[in-house]
Amino acid sequence: MIEVRFHGRGGQGSVIASELLAQAVFLEGKFPQSFPFFGVERRGAPVTAYTRIDDRPISIRTSVTTPDIVVVLDPGLVHTVDVTAGLRPEGLLLLNTDAPNRISVRHPGGALGFRLSPSGAPSRSVVFIPDNEMDRFGDQAPGAPTREELIRFTRGARVLIHDAMYTGAEYMDHRGWGHSSYRDAVDFAIAADVETLVLFHHDPDRSDAALVAQLALCHEMVEERNGKIEVIAAAEGMEIEV
Repeated sequence: MIEVRFHGRGGQGSVIASELLAQAVFLEGKFPQSFPFFGVERRGAPVTAYTRIDDRPISIRTSVTTPDIVVVLDPGLVHTVDVTAGLRPEGLLLLNTDAPNRISVRHPGGALGFRLSPSGAPSRSVVFIPDNEMDRFGDQAPGAPTREELIRFTRGARVLIHDAMYTGAEYMDHRGWGHSSYRDAVDFAIAADVETLVLFHHDPDRSDAALVAQLALCHEMVEERNGKIEVIAAAEGMEIEV
């Protein structure tokens, strides 16, 4: 069974959203259950709605206390309501906000990096930073964050997926292009104290053998710096459990 809890305010459509989800899964051949909970009926008052979804008829008639999914329509509620109460450790929190955990990165054409964190488990974060030039020439990118700002954004992540397009020699011919060498990526990952660095954005002409040799050099760098990070190279179809 999948249990979903909606948090919103009167007039935002929490109850309708719960009912629409139930109707949609019913049309897919599932057994749904949908019902609201609210106090004084007035526009703007906190409202909770619940949806259950199962392959079999549902006999439970209580509110959802250990949801698999929590949907928050009004982000302001997080300051007055414990919206994550009972959320399962592997659960999903969907927060309606235009301010996700993102940061501008150092690329002349503009780009964003993102930090994705399971609810209540920041140490299991995955940070994705493509098209990012860590060397000082990256300072010239529009709205470029400082190295220290990027380190604060990334610090302690379980996985960092970072641009590592060039070797050190190749980078000298591509300064200001918005990409990093694998050496800069390793230095950055060590400084940010991440667990695993995934080298990403390989030069399309780089052979598998060359990538293996590059990885070996990265491992040597980590050892020389007394680092504790694991370094791997992104590959098609790769899956990483966090």
